[in-house]
This record gives sequence, structure tokens and C-alpha cells, in this order.
Amino acid sequence: MGFLGEYMNLRIATTVDGTVFSQHRYFVKSLPVLKGEEQSIEDIFQKECNIYKEVLSKLEKYTRIKWKPNFYLSRSNLIVLEDLLYSGQEHVPDVLELNVNHMKRIMESLAAMHAASIVHETRTAENLGEKYRPLLFETTVRQDVEWFTTGIKCLLDIAKVHPKFQSREHQEFIINDFETMLDPVYEMVNESQRYRNVICHRDTWRNNLMFVFENEDFMNPLSCTFVDFQFCRYSPPAIDVLLSIYLNLSKAKRQLHEQECLKWYHHCLTKELAYFEIDIDDQIPWEAFLKSCEQFKLLPVLYNGLAATVIRAPKAALLEIKNSDPDMYRKFRTVDRSDVILEIMDRDEAFKNYMLEAVEELLDELLTRKSLRRANESKENTL
Repeated sequence: MGFLGEYMNLRIATTVDGTVFSQHRYFVKSLPVLKGEEQSIEDIFQKECNIYKEVLSKLEKYTRIKWKPNFYLSRSNLIVLEDLLYSGQEHVPDVLELNVNHMKRIMESLAAMHAASIVHETRTAENLGEKYRPLLFETTVRQDVEWFTTGIKCLLDIAKVHPKFQSREHQEFIINDFETMLDPVYEMVNESQRYRNVICHRDTWRNNLMFVFENEDFMNPLSCTFVDFQFCRYSPPAIDVLLSIYLNLSKAKRQLHEQECLKWYHHCLTKELAYFEIDIDDQIPWEAFLKSCEQFKLLPVLYNGLAATVIRAPKAALLEIKNSDPDMYRKFRTVDRSDVILEIMDRDEAFKNYMLEAVEELLDELLTRKSLRRANESKENTL
């Protein structure tokens, strides 16, 4: 069972005169049943079906490395895909943290995916964002998506009790400005009028990453394949790159390796485009890419903290709620998760530290943006 689908393995054996002639294995993702969320889940599921069938199938001819599973069939309630486990790919074991080697493989696959988008548009003069706009709708970062707004409320409640922000000035900012200062993210996720747009995955956290390892050397992957494309958008590649870095590396590792990841991504994108005789400077010059990363930083900082309330929370705690009290689990997802998260933070020191660090980073970013806004307003008033 995943967040937005139920997963199964399909095995098909062909026989000739009673003798097995060949065997095939597939991965099947089916529409889940979540009480009270049927329509929204169905819309997201249908989006992924159509993304595989209509969009990604057009891109695979313009790529040299594997970044998605093979797609075989979709119906209204299921998708049949390549079984990546059977093909020799694995998740990073839960007990291990991702490192810069994993990130380089992720950057390589993102670059290949984004390059395929650019090559397709260059070769066909077809704007993917325009043609597939009905399919590429925003799934999560919307003010009418309860999962998202519930997460923001949870971060707000953590901010109120954060030991670093107990001064009156900070508390007034948290109460009066926190939510309104987040408003720019709702525009950041959309197609940009300033920067080059590509098909973005938008959900490359560790559970959606499959790696090829040699001799179970889990810290040195050879390649990376993405799964779960239900969050796909047409937007600047910086969104994908930054979300990958923030969702998969601790703050300490980000500070060490973020620039290295950005440079490696751009190097790989340059190389992929050059193979198809496209100049990177005509599409996404290095300086423009860096500016876009700076402009969109608020989104990954926010999303890291928000997603952590679900994907970083101890699995056993959430599974217990889901199995023992489905109504409470629905409330946790879409109404109010603050009490549950604060209680888990009291019991789990590692989770508490992660959440406090994520909220601190978010508040620091918001306070910096407010200071810059004030400085700009002051400058305008003196002119």
C-alpha cells in the first residue's frame, strides 16, 4: 500500500503443451480506497495513467539512459509497469541515509528526463505544457488541497513551540505573517514566464527512487530510475533539482554538497543536450539556472518540512493509527495532524530534531524574505 495507490506483482507464464515456455513479471498499481478522499485520489491516479501513456511515451525516444519504468497498460483503475525489482533495481535500505553518490545518480536521471523534454519540443515545435495542460495540473501545492493546508497548519503549530523562536517579535511574526509569507509558492509551482520549462517529476524522494547496485554496495549506486509520476508538472527544472536535494539530504549534507549537485546536474544536462546537437546556452544557461534556484528556494524549504510530517514520521506510529482508527488517519491526512506530530516528537528524539531543524530553516527563509521586502520598500520610498 502506498500513499496514492495499492501495489501488486503480476506473474504471467506461457505454456506449450503443458510445459512452461516463458515467464513474465510486472508491477501493478491500482486505485486505492480511502474513505472521504475517493474523488481526489481518483483524479490523481488518472493523471498518472495519462502521464505515462500520453507524455512520457513521447520522451523516451530522446534519452540515452533509463529514468522511468517501461509502461505496458493502463485502465481506469490500474497501471501495469515494468517490475524494476525483477530488473535488478532496489530502494536504498531504510537504515541508510542517501549520500552524494546517490544524488549524482538522481541528478543524471533528472538531466536525462529534462533534456528529453527539451529535445522533443525542439524537434517537433510542440509545447508540452500547452498541449498537455489538462493532464499536468497541480496535485499538492494548492490552497484547496487539504493534505497541503493541514501540513502548513502543523508546521505553524511546531513553529509556535520552537525554542529558538519564543521572543515576542518572533511569535508575532509566526501568528501574523507565517501563512501569508508562504503565498509565493502557489505561483512557483506553475509554468514560468521567465525560465525554460520542462516536464518535471516533482516527487523524487527516496521511496520513488530505484537504484542499480553492484554486489549490494548500497552507498555507490550505478544508476537511478524514478517511479510515481502523479505529481508531474511543466515547470523550470530547478524545482525538480532543489526538491531532490532537500527531500533526500540532511541539512548538514546539503551544506556540503548542494553546489556540487547543482554543477553536476547542469553538466549532465549540457552533455545530454549536446548529444542531440542542442546548445545548453540556448536553453538553460548556468547563470540563469542558478538564479532560478535562488528564486524558487522557498518551495523546497517549505515542502521538505511539510512532507516530513508524513514521510519522516516513524512508520510504525502512522501504521498503528491507520489500522486501529481509519477515521483518525483520515483526519491526520486532511484535517489536523498537529497533535499527533507533536506527540510523536515528544517520544522520538530523532524525529523531533528533524522537524525542529526543518521548521527553523523555513522560518529563517521567511524572515530573510521579509527583511529583503522591507529593504526594497524602504529603497523605493527614498526614490
